[in-house]
Amino acid sequence: MKLFKKSLSILMCFAFITLLFTANSFESEAKKKASTSKAKKNIVVVIDPGHDSTHIGCHYEGFEEENANLAIASYCIAELQKYESVTVYTTRCTYECPFGGDPDGKSKCLSSRVKFAKSLKADVLISLHNDFDGDLDVTQNGSKVIVPNASYRADLSAQGVALGQSILTQLTATGLNINNWKLNPTGTGIVTRDSGNGTYPDALRHC
Repeated sequence: MKLFKKSLSILMCFAFITLLFTANSFESEAKKKASTSKAKKNIVVVIDPGHDSTHIGCHYEGFEEENANLAIASYCIAELQKYESVTVYTTRCTYECPFGGDPDGKSKCLSSRVKFAKSLKADVLISLHNDFDGDLDVTQNGSKVIVPNASYRADLSAQGVALGQSILTQLTATGLNINNWKLNPTGTGIVTRDSGNGTYPDALRHC
């Protein structure tokens, strides 16, 4: 835990939303227990432990990001499974790449994870990451959430911001800081990032 707080930036990438919802409705649906036989909306969540043994993440002083992401994902899944109105899946449950293991196929692997969530008609796909930058001092630690930008679907971006803020509120409640590293100069913990190799149908860069 000390290594997490002092030398790592815990980053949760809100990568894709397939159905419309708000953070408030997500939270309330997840926490309410069914008291009647009336049908309730089931929320489908896909947790993506970022990277894998082929497409490795940050390695620092014995820390291996792909393994840490998998461990964190297992705790997230266990918690979400407590709620009757939530169905949770994961893109991988082992250290191996779940989509072919091509060492040069990182982009294909990422796209396959999104397509997997879409095939399940997921309400939300959340990708878990841990970042480290040796050029930064140890004060650059804590949490941030990357959400869809507003270039293509501003409505989904707004919902991503709302859900991202809800996630960040829970993370900071555990004692983690807001991370100001690189993409977060405003200090809010909510950031966007444009893709370097993909576009939306209108040719705008997507995150």
